[in-house]
Amino acid sequence: MSQLFKEIPAEFLRNYLDRLTGDNAALLSVGNINLYNSSVVSCRFALELTFKPIAVCFVRPQKHVLRFIDKNEYFTLCYFPQEHRDILDYFGAKPGASGKKFEPRETASGNIYYPQARLLLECRKVFNLELILSKEIQILLSQEKAREIYPGGEVPRMFLGEIEHCRMDLQGLLPS
Repeated sequence: MSQLFKEIPAEFLRNYLDRLTGDNAALLSVGNINLYNSSVVSCRFALELTFKPIAVCFVRPQKHVLRFIDKNEYFTLCYFPQEHRDILDYFGAKPGASGKKFEPRETASGNIYYPQARLLLECRKVFNLELILSKEIQILLSQEKAREIYPGGEVPRMFLGEIEHCRMDLQGLLPS
């Protein structure tokens, strides 16, 4: 793993996640270097659950990565600076996204990450649930724009992962 990645306390994320990454989109990866899948997800850091730092992410049911996360105990979340936003576009299948290949790497624990990330969370899956939506949210999902994002009104699944390792690429954040 790059020498630029340093272990930091996960609590650091409470105030700085949006500042570091620009939004709450992350690249979720599951599996090992021989068999893995990656997908763009919505992810927020939750303060604590039973005194442990927790990452909360949402995965749409039509995403292939859902099969991987159901079968694996660990997942990673990679957050990218704006200059590498093309990575999220590529994995999110945004029209016109670059077809260049992004080479995954393996953490010391055997999980997948991408070296262009600014922030890496290695998480042990502790909980998942299918969300039940209120009538108001169901009405919103029936609108045309929402149908493009959530075809068939499919509701994302929520996963909570205990953050076992939190690493940040300090290059560009440290004074020269």
